[in-house]
Amino acid sequence: MLPCPFSLSPPLSSFPWSVQLWLGRYNLFEQEDTKQFVHVSKSFPHTQFNLSLLKSHTTYPEEDYSYDLMLLPLAEPAQISDAVKVLELPTQEPQLGSTSCASGRDSIEPHPFVFPDELQCVDLGLLSNVCAEAHTQKVTDLRLRAGHLTSGKDTCVDDWGPGR
Repeated sequence: MLPCPFSLSPPLSSFPWSVQLWLGRYNLFEQEDTKQFVHVSKSFPHTQFNLSLLKSHTTYPEEDYSYDLMLLPLAEPAQISDAVKVLELPTQEPQLGSTSCASGRDSIEPHPFVFPDELQCVDLGLLSNVCAEAHTQKVTDLRLRAGHLTSGKDTCVDDWGPGR
């Protein structure tokens, strides 16, 4: 699954278009035997996602991105390996303070943006809505918030990876 508005271009209205994914890729600029290149067969945005948010525009604080995810079935099965695995989803709601892992390639610096060559991963504690006060975008109870309040590493609004 991917966040809808920030991961896909061109917009959904022009689908079908070719979406391709790299699996098992750690470094964007090194040859890796673990990488797999796969095509996506369809896209399924969350039924409650506000598709008008996909239009290029200035982001406003009242906009709700709570359902900004999309299921992308692969056109062919991935080869399961040490680097490509099936994600185990939790069977119950996580508790505040428990640890979660976030990964991504988003900027590791707020200003100016610095994008890493390597996949970034960080273990984070689950937070209450306390991070809502620190962000300009709307944070709802439907969003999972995780981070370290003192380190600046979190998954709160306007952050699609573990680096900020």
